[in-house]
Amino acid sequence: MPAYPMLSTRILKATSRLGRNQFQSSVIRFYSQTTTNPEINSLDDLVKLKSLDDVDPLIVQKLINEKTTELNIQNEIRRLQMLQKENEKNQTFAQPVTLGNFKRAGIMFVLMSSSVYLTLQLLWWSLSYDVKEKQNLARVTQLQDELHACIEHNQKTLPSNSNISDDESSTRKSWFSKWW
Repeated sequence: MPAYPMLSTRILKATSRLGRNQFQSSVIRFYSQTTTNPEINSLDDLVKLKSLDDVDPLIVQKLINEKTTELNIQNEIRRLQMLQKENEKNQTFAQPVTLGNFKRAGIMFVLMSSSVYLTLQLLWWSLSYDVKEKQNLARVTQLQDELHACIEHNQKTLPSNSNISDDESSTRKSWFSKWW
């Protein structure tokens, strides 16, 4: 494997006594000819390393490009599968429309409309029953008032006849006693 020039960083050893500005100037960057690790074949191998200083940047770039193309291919496959599913859905919608497609909807419509009709009919009957009940109650009270008025009128006009009839009723026999 050919050796590629790499950007390396070296810090001078006697930097503990230097100030910050002097320390920054003591860092030396240079290109070095280093040998790369032959066992680096994937990004996982790069993760296992402690630093990337000894790794050739072209290898890192190559591994990143490979992983990127792999992910792009996977995304393309997913997109093609989604397109295929959409085409299958469109083909199912392109089938001719038959009466069987509307059976369930028709049955549901008939059931719902009949239940609404029956509910409204029951409401109508209930309201008409209430109206007739009020009319009949008014008629009953009117007839009761007329009956009471007639009874009072009869009691005022025939007070002596009622005493005679009371005596006769006490001496009278019951209607079924004639048969014995």
